[in-house]
Amino acid sequence: MNGLPDVIVGLWFIPVTLFILIPLAMLFCWGIGRLVKRLMVIFRAEEKKSAQGADAHYLANAGA
Repeated sequence: MNGLPDVIVGLWFIPVTLFILIPLAMLFCWGIGRLVKRLMVIFRAEEKKSAQGADAHYLANAGA
C-alpha cells in the first residue's frame, strides 16, 4: 500500500485515536485530581487535629 490509501488510513486513525485518547486522558486526570483533593482534605484534618492536641499539651504543661 503506497500513496493515497496510506494517507486515507492515516487520516482515519488521527480522529479515532484522538477520540479515544483525549477522553481517557481527561478521565485519568480527573480521577487523579479527585484523589489529590481527598488526600489534601485528610492531611489538613489530621494536621489541624495534631495542632489542637499540641496546643492542649502546651497549655497543660504551662500551668494554665
